[in-house]
Amino acid sequence: MALVSVACKLPHGLILEVEGKPPVQVKGALHRDAIAGFGITKVDKEFFEQWAKQYAEFKPLKDGLIFAQDREDSARREAEEKKDEKTGFEGLDPSAPAPGIKADNYDGMPKTAE
Repeated sequence: MALVSVACKLPHGLILEVEGKPPVQVKGALHRDAIAGFGITKVDKEFFEQWAKQYAEFKPLKDGLIFAQDREDSARREAEEKKDEKTGFEGLDPSAPAPGIKADNYDGMPKTAE
């Protein structure tokens, strides 16, 4: 059985499912062994290729936030290259939480009608 190193930048990883085969959980960005914000998991190559074909339109896969390499060192290098890629799951910057919202005009308490 040939293995690939699957890298995933989603915070909690992902459970990959292919019909007729047991699901595989891949590590995510919050895993303690994550490299440059990517969890790396060894997965059967044929399984991952089937999954990638079945879910070719899945945005994180299309955007390169989930990818596979034949060698783990190659996956680590690609993860380093993509470390600044955004997933949309990043926390808010407290000094600039959203356009038009400034930290100095928000005290943390909900406003109530008087």
